[in-house]
Amino acid sequence: MKIKTPGKKDSLAKIVGANIKGHRLTCGLTQHDLAQTLGIEVETMSRYERGHIAPPIEQIGRIATILGVAPATLFVSDQEDVRSQGLVLAEQMRQLSEEDVKTIAKIVKTYVDAHSSK
Repeated sequence: MKIKTPGKKDSLAKIVGANIKGHRLTCGLTQHDLAQTLGIEVETMSRYERGHIAPPIEQIGRIATILGVAPATLFVSDQEDVRSQGLVLAEQMRQLSEEDVKTIAKIVKTYVDAHSSK
């Protein structure tokens, strides 16, 4: 299933909503599951995901914890600056072992050293 990624002109509520939905689906949760865990109505969760209303800031923190992501990742649009992808990569790396993180760091350093302009 293809999820619409919000563009630069989308409201912050739409960006947050699209990110909540994307991460929820990645976790294999239904709107009902997430709403129940948060103690809110399914319709409220639906309105969050559609960007009709924005979750309160304390709710953002709870949602992020349940979805296993940093709260800041819920505010980043796919259409934003490439550097913002660092948040996504950091989140993905948090799920790896310390040894795997060290391996990836070596790979990135090797790549940067080989491709950076001197």
